[in-house]
Amino acid sequence: MKREILGEEIAYDDNQKDAPVIFLIHGNMSAKECFYNIEKYLGERRIIAFDLPGFGDSSFNYFYYSIDQLAWVCYRFIKSFGIKKFDILGWSMGGAIIYELFKTRLEENIDHAIFISAMGINGVNRLDDNYKSFLDTMHLTNIPTEIMNGITVYQEELRKLYSLKPSYESSFTRESMRHMLKRYVFNEKHDHHTLERSTKLALKQRDPMDINKAIMSYTYKGETVPKIKKLFLHGSEDKVVRLEKIEETYEFFKDSSTLKIIPGYDHGMVVTHAKEISEEVNKFLEN
Repeated sequence: MKREILGEEIAYDDNQKDAPVIFLIHGNMSAKECFYNIEKYLGERRIIAFDLPGFGDSSFNYFYYSIDQLAWVCYRFIKSFGIKKFDILGWSMGGAIIYELFKTRLEENIDHAIFISAMGINGVNRLDDNYKSFLDTMHLTNIPTEIMNGITVYQEELRKLYSLKPSYESSFTRESMRHMLKRYVFNEKHDHHTLERSTKLALKQRDPMDINKAIMSYTYKGETVPKIKKLFLHGSEDKVVRLEKIEETYEFFKDSSTLKIIPGYDHGMVVTHAKEISEEVNKFLEN
């Protein structure tokens, strides 16, 4: 299914059940299919999962340079359904999009907000401390030592990576992306099918550089905390968003919020531990 929103064709799945509604917002280097596992366990709910512009099967007619620009498309997409009350769940960057939605009139329509492995109000981990090992996973070699001292190396080399052939048919691009997901999203704990599907979804993304910059520069500028019930679920072994980032975010949104740190879980837990995560989500939504 697709809807035209602000000049973009937004692809989405909708089980069209006559039941309470929940919208699912994916993260960076992913698409709506990342929720396929957890959707099976969300019970009797109308589930609407959609691809952000430039991701998955949605169109990419305009460039998006900030999280709030993506959030505006999401706002218009969600509003197009005319649903008075609904729940919303965001994974990773999808969490930051929900923060931005809190600043819109949708605040009045959101009943529960769930954040899984979400970005913080001050973005994600900077790569200053670990970008050398990050570059190792990308198979980038012979980089001069003096250049390695600057984080700009990561940006330039990643740009080269995507300029080669950003498709699943490019073996170099595919292997580089697979290694990045394997090490940082799934912490070397994954099955073959999960890694292959996640790699395919990541390689569908059409504008990785600008989105990466938007994530790295993100800061939430909202001044008030909405009275919406909020649940933050985060893995203790998340390498993409460290615990201090989500703890800082929880402290800011503390009113009507719950934070649960799950021992041993990684950034990709919405995929790899879907059943366990859904149990926490369902329990929260019933309150």
